[in-house]
Amino acid sequence: MSISSFEDRRLRVGRAPTGNSLTSLVAEQIPLNVKQRMVVEKVLSDALAWAEHPFDSSRRKQMLLCIMGEGGTGKSQVIKAIVTGMDLLHRKKEVILTAPTGAAADNIGGNTYHTSLGISIDRSRATSTTRSRIKRLWERKTIIIVDEVSMMDLTMLSMINNHCKMAKSLDRNSPEFFGGLPIVIFVGDFFQFSPVRGPALWRVPRLNKDEDEIGQLLWHQFTQVIILDEQMRQTEDLSFRDFLLRARSGSLTSNDLSLNSKAITSLADPQLEGAMTVVKRNSIRHMVNRIQMEKFARLRNQRIYIYSAIHTRTKSTGPGNIRLRADDLLQQPDQGATIPFPGLFLYSTGMPAVILTNICTALGQVNGAAGTAVGVVVDPSDYKGQGSTLASAILDLKDDPTIRGLDRHRKFCSTYVQLSRLRSSEGLHLLQRLDMKDLQFEPDPRLLSEIQRLQELEKQTMAAWEGDKRREVHNKSQADERPE
Repeated sequence: MSISSFEDRRLRVGRAPTGNSLTSLVAEQIPLNVKQRMVVEKVLSDALAWAEHPFDSSRRKQMLLCIMGEGGTGKSQVIKAIVTGMDLLHRKKEVILTAPTGAAADNIGGNTYHTSLGISIDRSRATSTTRSRIKRLWERKTIIIVDEVSMMDLTMLSMINNHCKMAKSLDRNSPEFFGGLPIVIFVGDFFQFSPVRGPALWRVPRLNKDEDEIGQLLWHQFTQVIILDEQMRQTEDLSFRDFLLRARSGSLTSNDLSLNSKAITSLADPQLEGAMTVVKRNSIRHMVNRIQMEKFARLRNQRIYIYSAIHTRTKSTGPGNIRLRADDLLQQPDQGATIPFPGLFLYSTGMPAVILTNICTALGQVNGAAGTAVGVVVDPSDYKGQGSTLASAILDLKDDPTIRGLDRHRKFCSTYVQLSRLRSSEGLHLLQRLDMKDLQFEPDPRLLSEIQRLQELEKQTMAAWEGDKRREVHNKSQADERPE
């Protein structure tokens, strides 16, 4: 989009815009289907209605909206359209975009809610300096959008509520939800990854966990629901689309083992050049990285530079002195935040890499972001694949029962998320051949019950919005008929 075309649309906003007229201007830049347009128009209509009194709760209703939809149905498109509409009104700074992870936040041009609300990773209380910074940041905010809510746990939801109150200078015991922000929008897909630490929003609170109970209470306040269902990602491969629907419902059959025709025989295959490898275990990731590093350097006739990590060992002058060998160091992988680097750092000029920690969200230097010659990791884990779209990928769908902490639902999520990132089956490659037991995972029955609840809320939401729109049109026509 050119600056001149955007400014032209701004000039066409007029003195008395409506949600409908604004959305039409937005749609000239960002194509919207029926449900997407309905959401954008409703949000912009509300934003226009309380523009002069956003925090006077006696003159407006708070919108707590949940936008759900499987990967590829255009949830990010809706976020972009809402921001564009507010920008047309010169009110873009009122919107704050957040997500649970740096990579998810970067996808929508926002920050993690930890950064935006001063929530530390260990969830301790914010310092006075942090509180001052947060209050300045939130001074003019009226709309918060939280993406990838499948990864938000119940306690975190309670913390977000409390920190919103702090950001808007309200007491912790204030009855206002989320600091009285006029519009709070949650976006996501519960069929994707669940939280790492606590129960997902659709799960039962833990016993004796008051914050979980509060989180569930807050989640049930989101009674306005829209579920996007028009697939935009796999539009050119309908058979792959049907396959994904079976994967999503946990109903893959032995016929789907035809997927084994996609199994690769060598990572060195020239046809796999540029394909991202997504795996479940760090041990496989390290092995793939070393193979890909050697292939990358050989093709470019480059050297691989090896840097050993700082380490300590027991000194001994006796004949039994144990020396550290390169093979020993290669077997010392990174372990997340505990051990952030492997025993040996391998580097070759121009190599592709992935950042493993949030450095600067504003610059896109976030956990899971891809770059060039900035680190050792060539391929991300499956959690870093959520929210992205891939043209070609080598997937590790083989079940590994030795992985701790993964119940059947999490294994289902891992399989579905990996597959749903792809546009078509043409770009799909398997790292290992599969057996039927590798595909026999299904969503948690409690999630299916939650989806039914959300579907019922969507029916009520759409009926209420359509009624509001009819009344708005009627009132406008009456106002136009009145003599001046």
